[in-house]
Amino acid sequence: MNSVFRASIALLAILQLWSWSAAQAKEADSAADKRYYSVSDFTRVEKIDAHVHVHGEAAAFMAQAVQDNFRILTINVDYPDFPPILEQQRAAVSLLGRYPGRVAFATTFSVQNFRSPSWGPRQRCSSSMAPSSKVPWASKSGRTSE
Repeated sequence: MNSVFRASIALLAILQLWSWSAAQAKEADSAADKRYYSVSDFTRVEKIDAHVHVHGEAAAFMAQAVQDNFRILTINVDYPDFPPILEQQRAAVSLLGRYPGRVAFATTFSVQNFRSPSWGPRQRCSSSMAPSSKVPWASKSGRTSE
């Protein structure tokens, strides 16, 4: 055989192998597409944000959550930078009513006078408003920590 013929056969073999390899890669990509989410799946896939602190009306936030197919768990806390607990509970109950099936919440209770012997019995969570209560832990300084 002459060298041009051998080179042609080798080139054809390489091209065939490359073509076969590309087909295998395409099949693998197709299988991977079925196993993993892509950006195009974002709005279709249901998602849960399990830790948010939503206060007030939150219309824009909730409109985006609905558009992006999110459910949320808003958590009430006894923390100085947040609204009073009762206000947080009312906002959460309002969200619950306006976005049924999209919103859940966990409430808390005040740790004011935590070290007082009468502290425990006088605590009132609006248990009729929330299915769960978050129990904050107090540090030695008396401030709560999450």
